[in-house]
Amino acid sequence: MPNSYYQRKACIDARLAHTPDALKRSPKTDYTSGYFFVTLNVRGHKPLLGSVVGHYDRTSCQATGVGVRLSALGEKILQCWQHIPKYHPSVQVIDAQVMPEHFHGLLHLDAAPNETLGRVVRGFKLGCNKIYCALCHQEKAPLFTRGYNETVPITAEEVQTKILYIRANPERRLIKGQLADCFTVYRDQHSTNWTTDRILQGLRHDYRLAQDKETLQQALADIQPKLLTDKQGQPALDYIGKRTLLSAPRKLPLVCHRADAQRFAEQSAVVMREAARGAVIVSAFISKQEREILRQLLDGGYPVVEIRDNGFGKTYKPAGVSFYACAQERLLQITPWAYHYEKDPQPVSRPMCMVMNELARLISGQPDDWWKR
Repeated sequence: MPNSYYQRKACIDARLAHTPDALKRSPKTDYTSGYFFVTLNVRGHKPLLGSVVGHYDRTSCQATGVGVRLSALGEKILQCWQHIPKYHPSVQVIDAQVMPEHFHGLLHLDAAPNETLGRVVRGFKLGCNKIYCALCHQEKAPLFTRGYNETVPITAEEVQTKILYIRANPERRLIKGQLADCFTVYRDQHSTNWTTDRILQGLRHDYRLAQDKETLQQALADIQPKLLTDKQGQPALDYIGKRTLLSAPRKLPLVCHRADAQRFAEQSAVVMREAARGAVIVSAFISKQEREILRQLLDGGYPVVEIRDNGFGKTYKPAGVSFYACAQERLLQITPWAYHYEKDPQPVSRPMCMVMNELARLISGQPDDWWKR
């Protein structure tokens, strides 16, 4: 047993080093009051809490009869969550969704002496463990894995977004299960033209980098650890979604440059016109203007190839409207980057932007000023 401050600190640091980033608490967050969205995972991802039921029609893109048929254990877990205010009067339970192998809960804490989110969740998990041991004849076995994932909604609008997310979980699970081909991540894919030389070509679109070979090489060295590579160290790509979009006869890149800001309305109109004529729009959709065009494209039901600024984790799936676009086979997401988790995501660096824009030009086979012609 560690008996000095330094030994105890070393043990804590070693444990944190092996703790998934999503489970680490943020020192900047006040865990004594506010809204909290909590996710707990069943040990071994075993579907002990129920099963998803319903039907998804691929032709009409409609889901019917969707829900979770709770097991006896799942019903007791939900009741345990609803009873939290009995033991923690400062807590308001807002919503919850029991899934077969995980649990989502949304709650609000009013500041109270000795009350924290960790204490509330710990009490809930202890109650769940007792239920699990009694119903499933387990001896002191924990139901959920250690820790919990959390995010902190700041505004009422974000709380409503979380509620919608929680309630849409069964439908998304049903769709993902029935359309596995649309939601499989194809890893370490190759393009004969996606090479280090092509990445350097993209970086040279930055005037400063193009003028200084040393600075150019340093920019490449900075992003190199983030790039996906195969066993031979060659650039690779990961895909999820409708891969046949890559063979569409007309693909057009979208890059909104600052120099063209005054012509955004014109650029947007031309892009939407060509999408309506059958062109697949390819972009990283990084800037505010690009994201606005992405919204219009998805709302209009047009096909899109989106280049993502992060890799795909083990359980990755597109979010929000992108999820349904993927299910309707009109979205392909591609990433040249290895996955990394960030609780507080940082802005995408300019060299990364240059690389993703170059990938859009490569996929399209077109320069990004095509819309001016």
